[in-house]
Amino acid sequence: MNRSRRSGVGTLFTDRLWQLTLPAVALSIGYGAYVTWLTTAAISQEARADHVVTPRGRGLPSACIPRRHIVRNAALPMLTTSG
Repeated sequence: MNRSRRSGVGTLFTDRLWQLTLPAVALSIGYGAYVTWLTTAAISQEARADHVVTPRGRGLPSACIPRRHIVRNAALPMLTTSG
């Protein structure tokens, strides 16, 4: 006898949902790798920009630079790709 018939009402949906998890994870791994690559490229490109090098030269604390100058400008390509 089928497990969904034995267990009662509503388990057919949960069985189908469980069977969709592996394909969803498999498809999202490639997309996650692409977004990670894009994030790394955007942050490394912004870290070399003039508007980041100048505050470092002026003596701005190094803890403020990533949040104010790098991540804010690198977020645009990440958000565009993420949808």
